[in-house]
Amino acid sequence: MALPEKISFNEHVLPILSENCYHCHGPDSGTREPKKEPLRLDRVADAFSPREDGKPVIIKGNPQESALVKLIHEKDPEAIMPPPKSHKTLKPEEIAMIERWIEQGAEYEPHWSFAQVKKPAIPEAGAGWAANPIDRFVAEKLEKSGLKPNPPEDLSRFYRRLHLDLTGLPPAPEAIEAFRKSAAADSQTAIESAADQLLATTASAENFTRHWLDAARYADTHGIHIDNYRAIWPYRDWVIRAFEANMPWDQFTTEQIAGDMLPNRTLDQLVATGFSRCLATTGEGGAIAEEYDAIYAKDRVETVSAIWLGLTTGCATCHDHKFDPISTKEFYSLTAFFRNTPMSALDGNNAEHPPNVFVPLLEDRERWETLASEIAGVEKQIAARAGVARPEFDAWLVNATIEPSRDIDSTLAIHLPLTEGDGPLRGFVDGKPREWLATLSRIDAPLGKAPIISDDAVDLGDIGSFSRGDRVTFGGFVRVEGKPTGAIIARMNPTEAFRGWDLYLEEGKPAYHVIDSWDKAANKVVGPTPLKPGEWQHVMVTFDGTISGHQASNIYVDGKKIGAKTYPNSVGGNIETSVPLRLGSRHGGDSKLNGKVALQDFRFYRRLLSGDEIGKLAKDSELNHIVSLPREKRTKEQIESVFKYYLANLDAPSRELRTALDGMKSEQSTLRSRGSASLVMEEKKDEPFANVLIRGGYADKGERVTPNTPAVLPPMAADAPKNRLGLTRWLNDPANPLPARVTMNRTWYYFFGTGIVETNADFGVMGARPSHPKLLDWLAAEFVDSKWDYRHMIKLMVTSAAYRQSGTVSPEKLEKDPSNRLL
Repeated sequence: MALPEKISFNEHVLPILSENCYHCHGPDSGTREPKKEPLRLDRVADAFSPREDGKPVIIKGNPQESALVKLIHEKDPEAIMPPPKSHKTLKPEEIAMIERWIEQGAEYEPHWSFAQVKKPAIPEAGAGWAANPIDRFVAEKLEKSGLKPNPPEDLSRFYRRLHLDLTGLPPAPEAIEAFRKSAAADSQTAIESAADQLLATTASAENFTRHWLDAARYADTHGIHIDNYRAIWPYRDWVIRAFEANMPWDQFTTEQIAGDMLPNRTLDQLVATGFSRCLATTGEGGAIAEEYDAIYAKDRVETVSAIWLGLTTGCATCHDHKFDPISTKEFYSLTAFFRNTPMSALDGNNAEHPPNVFVPLLEDRERWETLASEIAGVEKQIAARAGVARPEFDAWLVNATIEPSRDIDSTLAIHLPLTEGDGPLRGFVDGKPREWLATLSRIDAPLGKAPIISDDAVDLGDIGSFSRGDRVTFGGFVRVEGKPTGAIIARMNPTEAFRGWDLYLEEGKPAYHVIDSWDKAANKVVGPTPLKPGEWQHVMVTFDGTISGHQASNIYVDGKKIGAKTYPNSVGGNIETSVPLRLGSRHGGDSKLNGKVALQDFRFYRRLLSGDEIGKLAKDSELNHIVSLPREKRTKEQIESVFKYYLANLDAPSRELRTALDGMKSEQSTLRSRGSASLVMEEKKDEPFANVLIRGGYADKGERVTPNTPAVLPPMAADAPKNRLGLTRWLNDPANPLPARVTMNRTWYYFFGTGIVETNADFGVMGARPSHPKLLDWLAAEFVDSKWDYRHMIKLMVTSAAYRQSGTVSPEKLEKDPSNRLL
């Protein structure tokens, strides 16, 4: 093999050293040899420093005297390099390459990707073929290789290629025909016009969003434990709009990494930070938060590094990078940019895992903002009206009564107020007054004098019956002493296997039955805790006969549904019985209450009351108790609760304002249902930092480090903040050689199938070298010069003659001229 006339370190020598020598003589201090006097061949200062014998291992211009060459030719298996245990052997041509390099002065070069981007001169090659500067670089390489470009693709096939590459969709037949006609006169103008039209479509924006979201590791699910849905699609839509608007790439970078830190940030800039929330998270109970904080920071650094820098920085998690000049300390300095967030490590399997922000639909944004302002204005008016209404309330309170809700009481079948003094019990059945003779002792109660129903049972007659398919609600205020057991009110016959229903107490716990046959078909529901002795509590039961099983039953205490224990027997088809409704026990005296129990305001409805309605019943009764108290016995808190009732129900101006407010909040709720929360980034006020994790172990913390970038690349600007916002300034700095190169290489890959650098996410020592280095640098420089105009760069690629080449050549043409082959 003929050696090149001029040996290039980067092009010829570096691949040999990185593959065969850097494991023991490269960046990784953990594997560097020999232990006594470690040798580095990846740095100029080390390669030419005198060794123990006073000479460097490489003597410029003299390969025969260089220890490096001598060790390569060594016959002793204990001394030869690379050592046999490495299972690596240098080929003769590789040895010759190293020898000639030393002979020519052993000139080191910085790794090509770390060298500053300088816009190269456009070659003269490609005259008559080139459509733009891209083609000049391609033609120069073809000419050097003795090759010719393929002929232009058939116009129909080319337009299909262009349409698919720019939009991800095939063109309509009529669109192909229209393009053929326009291209017949001037193909280049037609191609440029078609590219402009397609790049301006939403389909094109969605197509490039698809590519971007792949790199950003976007997903609508958590990714690890359970992997349920998470709210982040507004970020996806932000990316679409960014491509649709051809957002400058430096802005695209800044808003995704640090949009939350921008002055006067917009909602969209906050949504854009969803980029850093796309990582897979967990809520698994055995997960260790500290460990996952480290995992998440590593993930974010690896993603940013791959997308913008083309570097495998994660290889420095446990030790200095074995090939690239990135130390473990530098890796953890990069993680410090991303560890200053209040996001919890364990997501709780929450689709809206904080921090998050609500995002209305784009068409609802303006109304959402004005609506919030209008709501705030009405709330201020309501507060102001409360001050004006106070004297009117004070006058009303002198003779106040709280009227029960007519809407609720329209289906009231039985009402036992039980507020009498001495004498018979009085109540209403189906709206008609009724009276029962009873001699019961009384106690003071919220609504009057309440009977102690545990003294003697009272038959109430043939009322309160319902069938298996009915929906009913019943209950009232109950006061107990101790933990009594027995029926409060029941229509149940023990001689018929306890057929019927009751509301009862089980050691003070509110409970009830609905029974066909106790041993075969019954519902039994028992509250979890006893009622509070000596306090009046509102107890209501709902039964929905249209539902089978224990789900039909619920118990409410003081207006709130309690987690009652249910016994899952299904109720049969017949729960009606001929025995009367009885107060204080079941029929025949069975289950007489064994402690002092009082009842007041018992109600039986032939419909299912909602939780809100039950809560209102409890509240209205409480308010009636307050207004019935002597003025001097009312507490400040009690008066305020009545005042709120007055404003909500009796004060006309307040009611009008609240009606308007309810309408606005209903509209707000509708807008909210059309939008979504979206996961975003947020920065804590603390100074960002991280710890070097020894061997990558989350619990083995070493040196504390602050945010910083690798020394091999240009430093952050002196005035740049050491946070994510400062990181974006560094990524967008034209002096940083990697972001523009990496982005242009990835974009080239989208259209040509292989990047100019074949390893898209690895521009390091072990990555591939660019096939057309000058072309890559020209693209990177042009990208920056265009003010980061991504669409401009895409158009250059798809309107080039290189892109237009035919993907196939007929066998006849290939046989006639073998130089007709693919680029």
